[in-house]
Amino acid sequence: MNRSNDTARAEPGRIRLSIVIVTWNIRDVLAQCLRSLFAEDIGVRHEVIQVDNGSTDGTCEMVEQEFPQVRLFRNPENLGFAKANNQGMRVANGDYLLLLNSDTVIVDSCVFRKWIEFMDSRPDVAMSGCRLLFPDGTHQVGDAGFRPSAGTLLAHNLFLNRLLPRRVKGLFVSYRRSPGRMEVDWITGADVMVRKSVLPGVGMLDESIFIYAEDIEWGSRVRSIGHKVYYLPDLVIVHLQGATTRNYPERFSGMDLKNMRRVYATFNARRSLLVFDLVMALGFALRTAAYACMLWQSREFRRARVARMYRYLKFSLANVGKPVG
Repeated sequence: MNRSNDTARAEPGRIRLSIVIVTWNIRDVLAQCLRSLFAEDIGVRHEVIQVDNGSTDGTCEMVEQEFPQVRLFRNPENLGFAKANNQGMRVANGDYLLLLNSDTVIVDSCVFRKWIEFMDSRPDVAMSGCRLLFPDGTHQVGDAGFRPSAGTLLAHNLFLNRLLPRRVKGLFVSYRRSPGRMEVDWITGADVMVRKSVLPGVGMLDESIFIYAEDIEWGSRVRSIGHKVYYLPDLVIVHLQGATTRNYPERFSGMDLKNMRRVYATFNARRSLLVFDLVMALGFALRTAAYACMLWQSREFRRARVARMYRYLKFSLANVGKPVG
């Protein structure tokens, strides 16, 4: 097999992997991430690039003191997840670029070597991601999925992809047993690896999206151009999920659904947003009822989940048929 320049076996000293980490007031969680990353030799010549979005909690000072090998770039203010990641990718030197969330923990030092071996063997794959786990070892749904469409929306909101995960595609990859390596449309921005050589043709993250769903738009765009995106569930990383945004619930409330709606409009130009709004509203109504009936769960669990789903339901109903803002 002929290999392109970015997958050819490199001369000594060549950087194979650039790990880009965006931070914002997440000092202690980032320290855990970096300690896990530097605990052992990962078997790949790499660099770590941190782009900080105006942290005021000592995040940058901690990195300078404890991890001087990290290339640190400081923004005076929070420019958003997409823009900061793009900054990191522009200065990266690796054949492959990995966007890694600051609230991840590396539990297998061989994960990057295996990951790059896969990418080297598949020059037709532009983007890939591994399986994310919660700290208790359970699968974190939302680590990969398929382009928002009428079909994937219905499958997700009627739980069809949960019932028939190998036959029906929903918004998210969801399964009880690992499906094995598979083609998908997008990988979560928490752990997405991209081949640097494809960026001039596909572009980077959409900087008009501050946070949430920018990864769905990016992967779907990569797929629409004809490149392949792969999910590698045999490779795992632990993700604490929401370690930054949970401290600012009002600031980011509803932004994920708003941006998903926008992505749907982008890739379904001939379809009315009414389909998106009504199908999503139906799903949130069903989930509100389902969480309320989970009497085996604690009251706090039920209350939090019901409140969240009801908030999304109100947002969907309030925006039925409206143009994308």
